[in-house]
Amino acid sequence: MHSDEPHVSLKSVVDGLSLSWPAQYRKIKSDMRKFGCCLIATPSKSGLRGSN
Repeated sequence: MHSDEPHVSLKSVVDGLSLSWPAQYRKIKSDMRKFGCCLIATPSKSGLRGSN
């Protein structure tokens, strides 16, 4: 949950559908509002990490 809304990892969905992640990522990133997407930083040992 993020901002009280359920979220999914798009990369897992795209991989599960056997689509090209780089191509889908470019399409999604070109107009994130159209697809209802946002980037959520995830914690790692070296600090917060963005999605790409």
